[in-house]
Amino acid sequence: MEHLQQKIKNHFIVFSIFFFVLVILIGIQQYIIIINKKTMLAENQRLDDALLLANKALEDQKEGTELEFFLLKHNISVTESNLLSKQNDMRKEYLEDMRSLTNLIEKTQASNQQALDDVKSDLNSEIKSIKVQNKDFTGVINEALESTVSVITNTGQGSGVVVSAQGFIVTNYHVINDASWVRVLTYGQKVYNAEVIAVEKDWDIAVLKVDIDLPVLSFANSNAAKVGEKVIALGNPEGFSFSVTEGIISAVDRTGPNGKSGYLQTDVPLNPGNSGGPLVNAEGRILGITNFKIGGSESLGFAIPANTVSKIVDQVVTDFQNQN
Repeated sequence: MEHLQQKIKNHFIVFSIFFFVLVILIGIQQYIIIINKKTMLAENQRLDDALLLANKALEDQKEGTELEFFLLKHNISVTESNLLSKQNDMRKEYLEDMRSLTNLIEKTQASNQQALDDVKSDLNSEIKSIKVQNKDFTGVINEALESTVSVITNTGQGSGVVVSAQGFIVTNYHVINDASWVRVLTYGQKVYNAEVIAVEKDWDIAVLKVDIDLPVLSFANSNAAKVGEKVIALGNPEGFSFSVTEGIISAVDRTGPNGKSGYLQTDVPLNPGNSGGPLVNAEGRILGITNFKIGGSESLGFAIPANTVSKIVDQVVTDFQNQN
């Protein structure tokens, strides 16, 4: 009996120990579970935090990327704009250089052409002068006659010469004075009505105009006229249209009946109707405008110097063009 009690007691002790151990193990297990749960919660929290941070980082990166993309796109746009601007500037510089080069070429060509024309003109003048010196005025008469006109009015007649484009003609004022109408007869036998544009009574000059372009005879430098120089007078003496008479310059810088000096004296025969016609030199240019002669004397004719006439004509033409 005692042996059984002792055995039960031992079993109880063992069971108590086992139960205690089991309780401890269960406690430990529960503790471990709680710790693991806390750890998992902590890990989950950390994971959530990490995910939040990651998402935020991704969003920041996305925003940064969009900003960087925007800045990159802006920089590309600015660069493209700068390139286009530089390209336009280069194109403008190129066009300006080409324009300058073209202008330079045109100016050079014009200068060369003008120089060539001057040389040709000088050569033609020399050739005409040589012809005159060696033979006669046949080298210049035809051109001079093409520019000479007969001036016809209701009160009389005289001569004139085309001196500027657009039909400007010079004659003497006394030829058209008191006339109610004026007409001109060309070397081609055509008649045109003429308008009196201006007069210079002191120099006995009148400027007419017809509505047609006619061959122009240019002025010479009358200051260079020399005594003994050969000249011809073209005009309408006594109604004989387009007559030519020859002579020389007898003197220069004579004083006329108006008290003005500078007249050219010539021994070229002048007759009524010659007034207003050109006195032409060997180069085929107007040296003067025949004006008057000493009555009753032979070979004492006088011409208004070309420099004076050209100055009056230039002013009249300029005023006319400004008004029209």
